[in-house]
Amino acid sequence: MDTDPKTLTEAVREVEKLIRETVVAPSRGHRRVLHAEEPPLLAATAVLLDAVREFTAGHSGRMTTPDARFAFGQADEELARLAARFRAAGGGTAAAGA
Repeated sequence: MDTDPKTLTEAVREVEKLIRETVVAPSRGHRRVLHAEEPPLLAATAVLLDAVREFTAGHSGRMTTPDARFAFGQADEELARLAARFRAAGGGTAAAGA
């Protein structure tokens, strides 16, 4: 399905708000993350980065300006690298796109 950019932008803003309210705000506590809690947290972060990467990868070739194509292309590469780093730190248990 090809959704118009305005609808995509609104959807991204809704997801951002949801993530900030349900994930970011509650995680601002001062309690240290227990060793046993690290792998699932690292895996969840890798999955989140993979989802953002899928979004950016789908747009890199569709941009009209070189700067926009470059930005989306770089994001695709860097997000893949970051997701892999989180997966490795978590023991490699989070499959890409899982």
